[in-house]
Amino acid sequence: VNNENFKKGFNNYIKKYDGKAATIDNFIDCIFENSRNIDVEQFKLWYKQNGTPEVDLTRLWDKKNNELTIFMKQKNIKKSSINQLPLVIPIKLAIFKDKKDFFTHIFIFKTKEAKLTFKDLRTKLDQPIISLFREFSAPVNWRTDLTLDEELFIIENEKDLFSIYDSITRIYKKIILNRNNNISIKKIEDKLLKTMISIFKQNKNMNMKLLSEILTIPSFLNIESEIKDIDPNKLNQIINDLNCKLSNQLEFHLLEKLNDLEKEIHKKWPDGGAARKLIDVIWRLLLNTKNMDIKKRVLKFVDSKNMTLSRSALNSFQKFNCEERSLASSLFLERWKGNKVVLDNWFYFMAGIQGEKTLENIESLFKNKYFDEKSPNTLRSILNGYVINNPSFHKKDGSGYFYIAEKIIKFDSINPIVVSRFLKIFSHWESYIEPYKEKMLCALKYIDSH
Repeated sequence: VNNENFKKGFNNYIKKYDGKAATIDNFIDCIFENSRNIDVEQFKLWYKQNGTPEVDLTRLWDKKNNELTIFMKQKNIKKSSINQLPLVIPIKLAIFKDKKDFFTHIFIFKTKEAKLTFKDLRTKLDQPIISLFREFSAPVNWRTDLTLDEELFIIENEKDLFSIYDSITRIYKKIILNRNNNISIKKIEDKLLKTMISIFKQNKNMNMKLLSEILTIPSFLNIESEIKDIDPNKLNQIINDLNCKLSNQLEFHLLEKLNDLEKEIHKKWPDGGAARKLIDVIWRLLLNTKNMDIKKRVLKFVDSKNMTLSRSALNSFQKFNCEERSLASSLFLERWKGNKVVLDNWFYFMAGIQGEKTLENIESLFKNKYFDEKSPNTLRSILNGYVINNPSFHKKDGSGYFYIAEKIIKFDSINPIVVSRFLKIFSHWESYIEPYKEKMLCALKYIDSH
């Protein structure tokens, strides 16, 4: 469906169903009425299946005949008769023959297995490199035979922003998973850092939203579902170490970008939105360095009249036990104590601070004069702040799990919707090593018994 046909279909949908109780089927039928090459009933399977489809793609390069074949398989790991039917999956791809030299292609993948062949490909590479699902052409999980070096090639040579983001995220995750399995891939880490430096040098005007994403190492929450036998303390340490390494290696370039950003961040939305997002990421990274001036530079923004800057500056200090963190907390509270919506950010920040008396500090938040137990957002802020950001949640003795279990039981009668959604924090309990697995299960049984 191209832009023109989509607009025609959408306009027809509005004309037909304005003021009526339309269905998703009505919408799809209108959108595809000028695209007869798509089996509409097959496309509608997207709305009947559950789970995220998976696509496996591998290359076969015939160097002698300059012929590239891409083999594809699609599947859904959720077992049901509906889920086993093939979906219509649009794949936007680029075939790289050399640096900056590529062509694009769109393939509609609508069978369980398929192959796509490109003939007469002249390349200076060992084999053509493929960049897949450009512009996020389909919401699927996919695996390829691309090497880490080839992923780095994509980061340096792609034009599509999503593909760059996706490749660097996969590399980050690969590094974290290898470190977690005690496998050293220092060469890849060093190559990634070299590529990042190259990005700063060669792309002075790079899209700021993209730069924000590629500077963001996946968090514990982002990576949890992809690891078996999770040791939470080890995983947190790996992520912290990578952030420190990235920060220190890129310090000069981050400071240079920070100086530029401080001229942009006060612009009104939407003009200054991307700059404010990027400065949030850079502040967090630079606080990992030994640059003493950066703490003062960030602190002055906590008292900003701009809520986004004030919140970002506050949250930057969360993992750093320093005098400026206490000052930031006091400044933010004083600035925003009259605004309950913004003040939820303070509760979130405070709940994420690790200390010798973490649970006592968390409990003091529930007794704070600004806490309203009937406010779902404030309750969510404290619970999420503790569980997501505070390593003490995963104490070996299980005290963090049981503390949260008590809160779930207590607030179930007051805010059942918040509590029911919050239970998913234990959804990966089986993936943890002992004693965490057993302690999580005991906490779940305790909740169930009440």
